Amino acid sequence: MSRHLSKLAVLVGAVVALYGPMLGVGPNQVATAAAEPTAMSADALILSADDVRRVAAFDDMNPIPVSDVRAPAVGQGPGFGVPGQCRVASDQNLTFAPGWTQFRSVTYRGAGDRAVIQSVAVYPDEGAAVQALSQLADQLSACSDAHTAAFPFQVHRQDAATVSWCFGDGCPVQYHVKSSALIEVRVVGFPPTAGRTASQLMQTISDRINA
Repeated sequence: MSRHLSKLAVLVGAVVALYGPMLGVGPNQVATAAAEPTAMSADALILSADDVRRVAAFDDMNPIPVSDVRAPAVGQGPGFGVPGQCRVASDQNLTFAPGWTQFRSVTYRGAGDRAVIQSVAVYPDEGAAVQALSQLADQLSACSDAHTAAFPFQVHRQDAATVSWCFGDGCPVQYHVKSSALIEVRVVGFPPTAGRTASQLMQTISDRINA
C-alpha cells in the first residue's frame, strides 16, 4: 500500500469510527427540521443499495439502518482528538449550515471496511445551498491549512458548485450543489478507485435533479 493510501486508510477509518457512534444516537438527535414547501426531495436523491453496488462495482454493500437519519449527526469535539478547526470534517451540524428544509443521510457498508455515505440537505433556494457550500469550503481549507496529522487532505475547489477532500490518490469525499441541494458523498475503503467511485456516485445523484 502506498504512503498516500496508508494516510487515506487512517483518515477514512477515523471518519467511519466517528460516524458510527454519532449515527447511533437517540431520537433527540435525529429530529427532522420543520419542512417548508419545496419541489426537491432529499429522499428521491439518495441512491439505493443496488444503485451503489452497481456504480461501485461491488456487490457486498448493505444498508446500516441506524445510520439512516433525517438530521445532521452531532460530531465529537476536541476531547476526542478532533482539533477545533477540523470538526467540520466529522460533525454534520458544521458540514451543513443551518437553514435546510430537508435532510437525509444513509450509509452502506461491506466487506473490507468498505463504506459509502450519502448525505443530502435541501435548502429553500439555490443561493442558500451555494452559501452553505462556500462556508464549508472555507472551513475545510482552514483544517487542511493546519496540517493536522489525522486530517492530511487537501481541499480542491473544482468550480463554484463542487468542493472535494483530495489525497495523492484521488478525492474520495466530495460536496456538490445543484439547484437547492447540497450533496455529500464519502467513499471509504476502495483504493485506488475511491475518488473515481465518489465522482460517479455524485454524478448519478446530481443527474436526478432536473433544475
